[in-house]
Amino acid sequence: MPAEHSSAGDPARTLELLWREPGPADSRRGPRQGLSAERVAAAAIALADRDGLGSVTMRAVAHALGVVPMSRAFANSCNTTFAELASRMPPTALTVAAAQYGIGPDYEVAGLSTVTGSVPPTVNLAERTEDGFGQGTVLVSPFGMALAAATVAAGKTPVPQLILGRPTEITGDRTDITPLMLDGLRPMMRLVVTSGTAKDISDAGDVHGKTGEAEFVGGSHSWFAGYRGDMAFAALIVGGGSSEYAVRMVKGMLGGLPPDYLS
Repeated sequence: MPAEHSSAGDPARTLELLWREPGPADSRRGPRQGLSAERVAAAAIALADRDGLGSVTMRAVAHALGVVPMSRAFANSCNTTFAELASRMPPTALTVAAAQYGIGPDYEVAGLSTVTGSVPPTVNLAERTEDGFGQGTVLVSPFGMALAAATVAAGKTPVPQLILGRPTEITGDRTDITPLMLDGLRPMMRLVVTSGTAKDISDAGDVHGKTGEAEFVGGSHSWFAGYRGDMAFAALIVGGGSSEYAVRMVKGMLGGLPPDYLS
């Protein structure tokens, strides 16, 4: 599980991550979204001057720059939307939310060493803003992301077990995911595949998923997690760059399964 933290709460670095401004040493592969910090600042100043405000919200700036509805933001991995939501949450909200998907609690599975990940509470607004789109202090493993995807597929976090008769022990607080959350997530995860950042896998059956790119100094990790039928998966390419490569890896895996298997 990669352990780099992205900016340690540095506001300038947060802006670069949030608006995906490539630095001079950026050698990552694949297409990038692009808004410079200067353009973001100019939009914020224009809004403040127009309305006579001492400060403006990230949502207002994003709206001025062409923000899309939540479903489309989710499908296209729009960092500003999630950053805005996180910035309005209390310090423990993301920690509690992660646990609802199985990330944070410790699973002692007989015959298998596991780590789900960690989403620690933070009172630092810059760090919490980054945490909202998977940067900052957030750490997670492929096992944890597969468990999160399985939670959405099953409607509750499944208890992983490897050896029959050797039950798994779970420590840590967990709260069940709600039907309302599932009703919102499932169609958005499908939209990621049908017309979003994972559309390259749209011909691989009824796949639901979410792409991600976890940035660190000098590069980024490529992610894709989701489910098809009752099979959940998570793909991570360490230092792989664009999430499109993790999507292709999963497409290859699904393509190697028997025809119509969990399609």
